[in-house]
Amino acid sequence: MMAADTLVLLSDIDGLYTANPQRDASARHFPEVAAITPEIEKMAKVRFRRVQRRMESKIAAAEDCDIRGAAVIIAAAT
Repeated sequence: MMAADTLVLLSDIDGLYTANPQRDASARHFPEVAAITPEIEKMAKVRFRRVQRRMESKIAAAEDCDIRGAAVIIAAAT
């Protein structure tokens, strides 16, 4: 509904990981995601079970921005 070129989402996790970094020390951070793929969506659903809905909503917002050509930043609120 708004015209913006960047969306900043503040979270308790500083971005997208292969697993929940608060529980898995081997979780790998994705410094950049070029596109929201089915694999990224699946990772948000499967890997973040405890915070599944929050991560899914962030991915959905990122996908919506991607369609509109806007950048998305997921950063730690701390």
